[in-house]
Amino acid sequence: MQKALLYFMLVSLPFWICRCNFPTPLGEDIVQNEVLDVVFIDTINLRLSTVIDDSIITSNAERHLVGFHEDADIGTVHSKSLFAVRLDSVELPAEDAEYLYTEFELFYDRYFYYDTAHDFTLKLYPLVEELEYDDDGFLHNISEVDFVEEQVLGELTFGPRPNRTQSISIPVDDAYGRGIFDFSMIEDQDVFFDDFYDFYPGFVLAPDTLVSQCFLGFSNTSRLIVHYRLSGEDYEMIFPASGNRFNQVLSDRSGTELADLVTSQEDISSRQTGNKAYLNNAFGLSIKVEIPFLRDIGETLNENFITEATLVLRPVRDTYGDLRPFPAGLTFYEVDRFNRIERQLNAPGFLTLDDEFGEDTQYRIEITDFIQDKINEVELVEDAILVRGASNDLGMNADQLVVGDSFSPFEASLELFILDYIIETE
Repeated sequence: MQKALLYFMLVSLPFWICRCNFPTPLGEDIVQNEVLDVVFIDTINLRLSTVIDDSIITSNAERHLVGFHEDADIGTVHSKSLFAVRLDSVELPAEDAEYLYTEFELFYDRYFYYDTAHDFTLKLYPLVEELEYDDDGFLHNISEVDFVEEQVLGELTFGPRPNRTQSISIPVDDAYGRGIFDFSMIEDQDVFFDDFYDFYPGFVLAPDTLVSQCFLGFSNTSRLIVHYRLSGEDYEMIFPASGNRFNQVLSDRSGTELADLVTSQEDISSRQTGNKAYLNNAFGLSIKVEIPFLRDIGETLNENFITEATLVLRPVRDTYGDLRPFPAGLTFYEVDRFNRIERQLNAPGFLTLDDEFGEDTQYRIEITDFIQDKINEVELVEDAILVRGASNDLGMNADQLVVGDSFSPFEASLELFILDYIIETE
C-alpha cells in the first residue's frame, strides 16, 4: 500500500506539470529493480538553449589560432593571432654584415579543425601600435587593435599538414626586413632595444577570408628570422613570436538562427534553432540546461530519495568526426537566470561513442549533488547548468559540440535513480 502510494505520486507528477504548459511523460517508464529496490526514471524533459560569452580572455595565448570558416548554423568564425616579438635572445650583427632576406617561420602544434584537404592562405601584417591590455589587465577575443590591411608583409598558400613536424615559412617583404636589419646596425645598440617597439610594435597572422578554410594552430616557437652574411658565412637574427599576444576571434551570426544572441544575459532556445544547442570554444558559445520540473520533483521527494542523477546529452549525428573532433574537455557551472556563474560544479562525466551507427553517442554527466542541493533549498531557485569548454581551451581552439534537446531524435534527458522508501502517511 505504501509502495503503491510512492508510485502514484511519481506517476501523478506529469499531470500537475501539464497544467504549466510544459508537457512531460515523467514516470511513464518507471522500472522497478527488485534487487536494489530502486525506481528509475529517464523521461524528464529538459530545456536547452545557447548562450554566448561577452568576451573571452585570450592574452598570452599558448597557440596562434588562425582560421576562417563559414558555418550554416553558427555563422562565420574568423580568428587572427596578434603578437609582438621578443628581443631578449636577439644577437645583433657586426658592422660589416650584409643583409640577405627575411622570413616568418611557423611550427605546427598539431591542432586543426575542419577539413585540411584544401589549400590554406596565411597573410602577415604589421601592427601600427603596441598591444595594450584592456582595463581588466587582459586582452580578449574581441579586443580591437589597428593594423594596416593594405600592407601585406608576406603571404603563403600551402596544403596544411598539421600532423607533420616540418615548419612552413612566409617570405617577408624585403624593404621591411631590410629596415629591421639596418636598424640593428645602429652604433648605439641600446637604442635598438629601447626603441624597437616604436617602429615594429608587432604583427598580425591572419587567414584569407575570400574562401571558407579550416582552423590551424601554430606554436609560440614560431619566429621572425632576418638572414644576413658575415665574412662569407650565413647568420640569423631570430625574433621569437612569443611576446605580448592574443587571439582575436570574431563571429558574424547574421542570417542564422543565433543572430539575436548578443550578450551573455540572453540565450536562444533550442526550439528556435532546430531543437539543437551549441557549444563553440573559439568565441564562447555554451549550452544551458534547465530542469523545469525540479520544483515538482522537490515537492514529491526529498534529497535522500535521489541516489543518482545523470544528465545525458547526445551529440547530433554528422556534427562531429575525425575532422571535427569533440572538445577535449568540458566544464559545468551553476548559473542564475541571467546566466551569471554562481559556482563550478564537480560533475564527473564521460563520453561513449556509437561508432557503428552514430545515433546514440552520449555525454553522461553525474549531477547528483546539484539535484540534491536544489531539492534541499528552503526556497527552490530553478538555477540552470551551463556546459562550456575547458577554460584553457576558450579562444584557443575552434572545437564545437552540437547536442539535441528533449524533442530531438538525439534526445537530451535526465536520469534519476530513486530509492523506493516507505512514505509515512497520517
